[in-house]
Amino acid sequence: MMCLNRRNKTMNPLSKRRTSGFTLLELIIVLAVMIAVAAMSLPLLQRSFSGQKLDKGADLVRAHMGLARVSAIRTGEIYAFYYQVEGPAFRVGPFNAETVDSMKGVSLNEETRSSNFDFGDDLLPRDVRFSMAVTNTDARAAAAMVSANFQPGDMRPLLFYPDGTSQTAKVILQNQENDAVQVTLRGLTGTTTVKKILDDRMIE
Repeated sequence: MMCLNRRNKTMNPLSKRRTSGFTLLELIIVLAVMIAVAAMSLPLLQRSFSGQKLDKGADLVRAHMGLARVSAIRTGEIYAFYYQVEGPAFRVGPFNAETVDSMKGVSLNEETRSSNFDFGDDLLPRDVRFSMAVTNTDARAAAAMVSANFQPGDMRPLLFYPDGTSQTAKVILQNQENDAVQVTLRGLTGTTTVKKILDDRMIE
C-alpha cells in the first residue's frame, strides 16, 4: 500500500504538468482574436499616418511662403509662392513674365513619387494636394499680374512684396481621407498660421 501511495504522489505532478499547456483550439482562438484586433486598429493607424503627412505638407507650405517673403525683402522684387491647383506641386520664384512663362509647363502628379514622404523638388507628401484657395487681389497685385502677363493656369501665385507685406489668402490642403488644414496668409505682415478644419468648405 505504501508503495502505491508513493507512486501516486510521484505521478500527480506529472499529470498536472501535462494539463497545464495550451491546446491547439486555444491557440487558434487567441490567434483569431489577435488578427481581429489588428484588423480593427489598422484604419486608425493609416488615418494617423495620413494626418502626419498633412501636417508635414502644411509645414512645407509655411516654410516656403516665409522663403518667398524673405526673398522679396532681400532682392527688392515681387516674389511669389506658386502652387498647383488640385495637385501637389509648388514653387518659389520672382513674379515676372519669364518665371510665369516657365510655370506653364509644370504638371506633376502622384506617379512621380518614389515614396510616401518624397517631397523633394517642391512637392507635398504623397496623397496631399492643394484643394482650393481664396486670394484677395488688391491694386498692387492687379498691376503686377498685368506686368508679368499672367494668365490663369495650373500654377497660381500668391504675391509677396519688398516691404514685407503680401496678398491676403487662405489655402486648403487635403488628403485622401478628406482631412484638411487651412494655411492663412496675412497680407499686412506676410506671416502665416495653420489650423485644422473639418472639410474644404469651412474657409473662415
